[in-house]
Amino acid sequence: MSIVVESPALILLCILAGAVYSGVLYFRNKSAAEIPLALRIVSAAFRFLCVAFIAFYLLDPMIKMVNRETEKPLIVVALDHSASLINGKDSAYYKTQFPDALRKMLDDLASTYDTVTYSFGDKVRNGIDCRFGDKSTDIASLFRELDDRLSNRNVGAIILASDGIYNRGSNPLFLKTGLKCPVFTIALGDSTVRKDLILRNVAHNRYAYLGNTFPVEMFVDARQMKGSRSVLTISKGNQIVFSETISAGSSSYVRTVSAMIEAKEPGLHRYHISLTPVEGEVNLKNNSRDIFIEVLDSRQKILILAQSPHPDVNALRSAIEINRNYEVEVSVIDQFSKGFEAYNLVILHQLPAPDAGANKKLEPLFSSSLPVLFVLGTQSDVVAHARLNAGIKIPEHKGKSNEVTLSPSEGFTLFELSADAKSFYRKYPPLTAPFGNYKSSPSCVPVFYQRIGMVNTGNPAWAFADMGGKKSGIISGEGLWKWRLFEMSEKGNTTYFDDLVSRSVQYLAVKADKSLFRVYGKSDFLENENIELNAEVYNETYELINESEVNIEIIDEEGKKYAFTFTPTGKSYRLNAGILPPGNYHYEARTKSGDKILTARGQFSISTIHLEQVSTTADHQLLYALAKKNAGAMMYPGNMSGLPDILNAREDVKTVTYMHRKLSDLINIRWLFFMLLLLLAAEWLIRKRSGAY
Repeated sequence: MSIVVESPALILLCILAGAVYSGVLYFRNKSAAEIPLALRIVSAAFRFLCVAFIAFYLLDPMIKMVNRETEKPLIVVALDHSASLINGKDSAYYKTQFPDALRKMLDDLASTYDTVTYSFGDKVRNGIDCRFGDKSTDIASLFRELDDRLSNRNVGAIILASDGIYNRGSNPLFLKTGLKCPVFTIALGDSTVRKDLILRNVAHNRYAYLGNTFPVEMFVDARQMKGSRSVLTISKGNQIVFSETISAGSSSYVRTVSAMIEAKEPGLHRYHISLTPVEGEVNLKNNSRDIFIEVLDSRQKILILAQSPHPDVNALRSAIEINRNYEVEVSVIDQFSKGFEAYNLVILHQLPAPDAGANKKLEPLFSSSLPVLFVLGTQSDVVAHARLNAGIKIPEHKGKSNEVTLSPSEGFTLFELSADAKSFYRKYPPLTAPFGNYKSSPSCVPVFYQRIGMVNTGNPAWAFADMGGKKSGIISGEGLWKWRLFEMSEKGNTTYFDDLVSRSVQYLAVKADKSLFRVYGKSDFLENENIELNAEVYNETYELINESEVNIEIIDEEGKKYAFTFTPTGKSYRLNAGILPPGNYHYEARTKSGDKILTARGQFSISTIHLEQVSTTADHQLLYALAKKNAGAMMYPGNMSGLPDILNAREDVKTVTYMHRKLSDLINIRWLFFMLLLLLAAEWLIRKRSGAY
C-alpha cells in the first residue's frame, strides 16, 4: 500500500503550514504562556498534525493498494454418464470397481489441485454420477459448457472419461475451445467389434391419412455377420404387416429396407419393428424399436368450380394435391349438382359469370360461412362479384383487361414467403386482370399488388379478406398455368408456385377453434422429455380467464391413470407432468366455467430413445485423437491412478499469481477523520484546563 499525490513537493508546504500555525499559536501568542511548557509542546504537536493533515487533504491524495492472489490449477474431471457404457460385457466393472478407482484418483488430485467434476450425456451436470443412465451422448456440448463456465479460471487440465461414442452434437475433434489446456482421456468401454445385428435407424412420417399407405424406411447394419440370415418384421399388436429376410453378404453389411403400410384405422398406433436374433449375437437391445404413427381421418375436401374448362384449373389442382391432406374435386358449373356442405373450401374460377343459371347454383355458397377463393378473369361477371362483399370490388368494370405482373406486399404477415420466392414471383409471366377502379375493404390483406411495366398500381393481384367471419381470397387475373410452366422451365420444379397455392388454401380452409376450453401440446415426446401441456379457458365473450381449477387424467395403454392439476400462468394454464414411460397415452381434462363443466380430450405418444443401443463399440481412436490434438494423452482405467504424477511433472500445469491494483481517496478513510477529531478535542481540553480560553 502507498499514498499517491499529484505533486509530492507540495507535501513540504503542508508540513510547513502546520509548523507555522502551531508555532505562532503556542509560542508567539501571549495567552498560551499560561500553559505549562510540557503541555504547550503536546498541544502544539496536536495542532501541527491537524493543520498539516487538513492541508494535505487539499492535495486530493490517493491510496494505491496492490493485492496478490494465487490460484492453484483447476483440474476438470468429466465422466460419460450414457447407457452405452453398461451395454457391454464389462458392465459389472463400471458399476462396482470403476467408481472406487475414480474416487481415489479424485482424492489424489484434490490434495494438490483444485478440482471440479461433471457428468455428461443428455446434458452436462455438476458432480460425478456412475449410474450411466443417459439416453444419448453429446461430447461437444461438454466442451462448450466448460468454455462458458470456466473461461476466466486457471484450468490446468481436462480429464475426460468416456467410451468415445457420441450420437448427438458435432464431432468434438472439430470443435474450437477457448480453454487452452491439455486434455487427457480415459478410454472406457470395449472397442472390440463383435457379432451384432443393428436396426440403426427408422425413417417414417409422424402422420398418415386413413385409407392411404405410408412409407417406412429401415436401415440395417450387420457386423461380423457374413452368411447369417435374419427376418425383419413390422407388427401391429399380434399382426405382422410386413416381413423380409435379410442375408448378410459380408462382414460389414449395410442395407436399407423400404415398406409400405396401409393406414386402416384412425388414431395413434404403435408399430414394432424387429430383427430376429442370430446365434452368437452379443447385443440384442439394438434389434428392435417401436414407432408411433397417427392416422388422421380429417382430409380436407377442396372443390374447384369453373365457368368452363381452363388450364388454370389443372395448375391449381396439381399444386393442391401435393399436400396429401387435401382431396380435390373439379367440376364445371353446368355439371355440378351437389351441395357445398361436404367441402372445406370452394375455389371459383371466373365465377360468378354472366350466366344467371350458373350464378343461382352459387347462392347457397355465398349465403354460407364457407371460405371461397375467387379467380377473376375475362369470363367473370365482375359487377356481380362486387355485390358479394368479398373484400375487393371493381364496380366500374367495362369488360376491358390489363396484362399485370406481381409486386410482393412488404406488410403481408398471414403466412411466410421466403425472400428468394418473392424475388422469383416478380419474374412470373403476366396475368390477364380485369381493368377498372379497384376498391378494397379495410380487412383486405394483399399478398401481391398489380404491376404494369415498372409501375406498382396499388391494386391487389392476390389478396385475402375476412368479412364478418367468412374468409375469402381473390386472385384478380387468369393465366396461373403460365406461372407453373415458367417455373418448371427455369428451375426444373414448381416449388414456389405450389407453396403459394398450398399456403393460401391452408389459410382459407383452416377452421378457427371456437371451443371455450382447449388443451394443447406436442403429440410426440421422447422418453427423457418432460410431458408439458398448456390449457386455455375462455368466457362467453372469448376472453381468456384462469379463475377455475383445471384437472387432467392421463391414461396409458394398460388403463393406468395419472392425475394432475394445471398451474395458472398469466391468463392461461401450464402442466409439467414429468417423465412417463414410453407408450401411447390419451387424456381427458376438465374445468368449470360458471355453471358449465368443460372437457377436452387428446392423445400423445412417448417414444423410446435407441441412440445408446445402436452402437456399443467404444471409439478409442477418437479419444486418442482428441488427447493428441490438445497436448494430452490417452490412458485406460487400469493406469489412471498415475494421472496426478503426470500432471505434477508438467510445466504448463502450474499456480498462477494475479495482482490487483486499486486506487481510492484518502479522505474516505473514516478512522483518520476520528483521529483528527480526537486530537482537536484533546488540544481543546488541555487549553481549557490551563485557562488559555
